[in-house]
Amino acid sequence: MMDRRSKPGPLSVPWAVAERSWAAYAQQYGTQQSVERMAERGGFYWGEMDAQCPEWREATDAWVLLAKENVDLKAEVARLTLELEQVRGGVAP
Repeated sequence: MMDRRSKPGPLSVPWAVAERSWAAYAQQYGTQQSVERMAERGGFYWGEMDAQCPEWREATDAWVLLAKENVDLKAEVARLTLELEQVRGGVAP
């Protein structure tokens, strides 16, 4: 059951998150409307997203996504720094 008092969320979601929500919707209500058609009609409202894809807020939280990207980039910088030090020191990577 959807709570019509659901707290607001992001105004847009990545397509992959919309597809996960639509898959839950389609299981319950059928596939008469494609995910594309749902998007054309404005998509799901927050309460529907909460019911169909409870993790949607975390999956669309820009700060969470940026933090994950930051961790990945720091790891890549560390790897490249080590590789550069090995090359400068005459040691093959």
